[in-house]
Amino acid sequence: YKGKSVMKIRYMSAIFATMTSTIGLAEPSQLSLYGRVDLGVHYDSINSGTVTMSPTLSTSRFGLRGKEDLGNGLTAGFHLESGFSAADGRANGSFSGRFFDRCVKVGLESSSGSLYLGRQAGPFGNAYDLYDLLSVTGSSPTDILPQRIDNSAYYSHKWTIGESEITTDLAYAFGGTPGNFSTGSQKE
Repeated sequence: YKGKSVMKIRYMSAIFATMTSTIGLAEPSQLSLYGRVDLGVHYDSINSGTVTMSPTLSTSRFGLRGKEDLGNGLTAGFHLESGFSAADGRANGSFSGRFFDRCVKVGLESSSGSLYLGRQAGPFGNAYDLYDLLSVTGSSPTDILPQRIDNSAYYSHKWTIGESEITTDLAYAFGGTPGNFSTGSQKE
């Protein structure tokens, strides 16, 4: 009976060693959890000395980003982001019925570019974010443009010509009317 137990242990050890060596050969996935908390205290000495807590520069948020190498230069990715009030912990999307109110997208990336589908920023919003390092709220070009576009497809490709780099970004938001993609659609 002892011989069978030793053989089972050796057999299980061989299986475990094979599994761990196979896992070690797999390309590692990328998963990031990130966030930002923005909260300021404001004392109003004129109106009975009230103290309020509110964001100072931007929206508090947290999110998840992930990428998985599918092989042959193809990568799958996703991005989920939710805003919240740092003063009381309420989700910003609780008013709209969306938990991930800032970004929900999934897509593919390759040397031919990237294609993402879902709720995401449009090209004009992304271009402005390149120069707005703190994502400061207030008067900006993104106040007149839709900051996040629902039901959208977003294609991006970087071209290198000599020492210059040119980025092409195209977005299309499908309409919300079943059977009629053009009603309520947006193009950027």
